[in-house]
Parts: sequence; C-alpha cells; structure tokens
Amino acid sequence: MVTITDEDGRNVAVPLDPNSIICLSPGASEVIYALGESDRMIAVTEDCDMPPTLLEKEHIGKSGGDADIEKIIELNPDLVIGKTGALFPEDMKQKLTDYGIPVLRYRLLHIDALIPMIRDLGRVLEKEDEALEMADRISGYYDTVLDRTEAISDEDRPAVYFMSMGHFDWTTNRDSTGNIRVVEAGGRNIAADLPTKVPHVDMEWVIEQNQEIIVYSMSQEQYNATTPTIEVMEAKRDEIMSLPGFEDIDAVKTGRVYITDIKMASGLKGTVYGPNQPGAKPSIIPYEDAEVKLTEYSTI
Repeated sequence: MVTITDEDGRNVAVPLDPNSIICLSPGASEVIYALGESDRMIAVTEDCDMPPTLLEKEHIGKSGGDADIEKIIELNPDLVIGKTGALFPEDMKQKLTDYGIPVLRYRLLHIDALIPMIRDLGRVLEKEDEALEMADRISGYYDTVLDRTEAISDEDRPAVYFMSMGHFDWTTNRDSTGNIRVVEAGGRNIAADLPTKVPHVDMEWVIEQNQEIIVYSMSQEQYNATTPTIEVMEAKRDEIMSLPGFEDIDAVKTGRVYITDIKMASGLKGTVYGPNQPGAKPSIIPYEDAEVKLTEYSTI
C-alpha cells in the first residue's frame, strides 16, 4: 500500500501497482494513458475520451456526477479516481469507501493540481521516473508561457472578456481559475473586480468595456459529438460577432474572437493556448488538436 494525499487534501491508502482502476476523471485517464498504463483502466466515464481509444473501454456513466455506483461496486476495482466536489458527490464517494474501495479525487483546473496528481499516479503505478519526466516537461512549457507574460505591465495587457461555460453573459472574476488563465496568458480580465466569482453580466456592460479579445468556452452540451467540429465552432464565433452592438467592440472589429472547447480547461491540455507559430492567433482551438503534443503549442 501507498498513502496518497489527493487534491481534496485526503490521505488515502491505495494499493501499490493496482491491476484494476475505474476512472471518473478525464484528466486522470489522460495521465494514466500517457504513462502507458491504460490497460489497467477497466471502466471509464464517457467524458474520459482523450485519446479517443478510451471510448472503447466499458462506460460507467456519462460523467463522475452520474456514475453507476452499483456497477462500480460490482466490478470491485482496486482504485477509483474521481473529481472533487459536486462533480463526484460526497455520498457517492462514501458509498465506495464503505465497501473498501479506495477513492482519489482531483479536479485539475490548474497546473498546480495537475503536477501533484501526475506524481501521485506515478507512485501508485510504479512509474515514478516517467511521471517525473512528464511533470517536468509540462512545467517547462508552463514556465515558458509565464516567462513571456508575467512581466507585461497592466497597461500593456489586452482587455479580455471570458464567456464562461457556454454562456455569453456569464464570466469570471479575479477569484476564479478563468481569471488566472487570462492573466497567465498575458491578458487583463475586464470582470476581475466584479463581486461574485461567476458573475452574470449585462450585454450593454460588455459592449461598454470595449475589450480587445473575447474568449468563449464551448460546453459539451453544445455539440453532439466527442468534440465540436470546426464548422460548429465557426458558427458559434459568427454568432458572437453578430450579437447586437458587438460590431462596435474592438475584439470584433479586429477578429480577435476565440472559441475553445471547455475540455481544454483541465488535465494535460491545460497548458495549451494556440499554435507555436510567430504571430499566429488562432480563432478556433478544437480539443482534438490538443492531444498531449504540447511541443506544438504556446500562448495566444
């Protein structure tokens, strides 16, 4: 056995070198796959779909929040890996632990959580050297982004409006991970000083801010596939640029309206911002193009 402290801060006794893992966390499944241990995953949730070969595994639910707990107990895995909070409710976790099934929980909204999880799974899977190399490589790309952006003064940072979780009028303030991403990518979040973490804003207010960049996070409910197609993302971009009054916003005038897939917000894709080409500023970043090949990506 090995004791792991997960993202929830829980000390969990986990079997060393487990033969059977059920993964309810896409970020964790990506790391297990990248470590060459995907055969250990006997079942996953449907959102564990990167790389797509994981779709061939037995499905235990659409996501961690609606996972089939009775089926998990029936399969009796050595380890279950879920998300934190309501994304994998406490009562579901408790039922598994009551049956003697250890549960690790990670949400992975930022690299500060991703790197420790990679190291944790390296210990559990006895792949510590490979996990350390992976963690160092990802940290290297992340540090490169910060080296390029952290010295930018506030007045030189472009004003950014982040459309959160598939909505035009919901955004994030300075206490959110969305704000961290904007700042780390070199921008200035126009909603940083709003009073609530996920504020609902009026479109007139957005237009008045005259932001230089708009980033829209497309939620999975907005497309009927594993990933959104380029056509779907282009249509959403056109819709945003055609919103009443948006023709007067600098971001629309210059075409700096960017569509991303929400799945890029966690896991190994968290350091992906756009093609590593001088001056390149992609307006559409499909999730499927983010597959673990981080050497091809840098900041927008």
